[in-house]
Amino acid sequence: MAYLINPNITKKYEKKIFLKLKLKYWRFFSKFRKILRILKKPFYKKIYSNNVSFDREIIDKKKFLESSIFYKNNSYCFMENILDENFYSNLLKNFPPKEFFLPARHLVKQYNFGFKWVYTDQTDLKTDYFYEVNHFFQVLKSSYFLDLLNLFTNDQNRRLLYSYNLTLANKGAILFPHKDSITNLDENATLSKKETALNMIFFIKGKRNSDGNIGGTGIYLDNEFKKPIFIPKNLNNSLLIYRSDAELFHGFEEMEKDSERFTVNAQFSKV
Repeated sequence: MAYLINPNITKKYEKKIFLKLKLKYWRFFSKFRKILRILKKPFYKKIYSNNVSFDREIIDKKKFLESSIFYKNNSYCFMENILDENFYSNLLKNFPPKEFFLPARHLVKQYNFGFKWVYTDQTDLKTDYFYEVNHFFQVLKSSYFLDLLNLFTNDQNRRLLYSYNLTLANKGAILFPHKDSITNLDENATLSKKETALNMIFFIKGKRNSDGNIGGTGIYLDNEFKKPIFIPKNLNNSLLIYRSDAELFHGFEEMEKDSERFTVNAQFSKV
């Protein structure tokens, strides 16, 4: 779990009775979504059928490697228009609907999660309908991309894909500023994982032309949202990378009206 959470933010949201009930009974909402999937199953194959094939080079290699120096100097970096336009448009069009995600269940992370895979799983991620989601996973797990990542970090540490998931968020969602559990040695993290872990957040879809809180995961010096270093404003085909063990926090403030946030998240480390 996330750690180094600010108790003042926690207390503020613990006072919200409806929110506490929604988080407590997340299984009820999950069952409702499962019923919805069953009812809509005959339509999924038609809606999400896709015979388009993609190769491994769905990420702009030049932009990716050009961001390496900034990452090394700052422990984070941000890139725009990072995915191949053909792949991106298909991923956006065929991004899984809400009923395929688990509802929010943690106060710290108040949004929907789905398509979770971790390194200890015995099998690869499998999806029945969402070809682009599975292809993205296969690319990030491939030796082609891991070689590219090795060039990006240039630190002699060969990382593997450690975890993968998708998220959906909209108005009211929030991610408390925190540090990732993979760097918490009190939670069975190894020193090797802690020192090599890095996160990638691929922003697939977000609200445009807004100066408000739209769900861009920001990099902070503190865990109260008071000392921002960088907050992304373009959440359409962009990528945030940060080093998990850096003396930084990450999160996003409560999302504004009419905002939405679709992401693909990947964590890499030595295992």
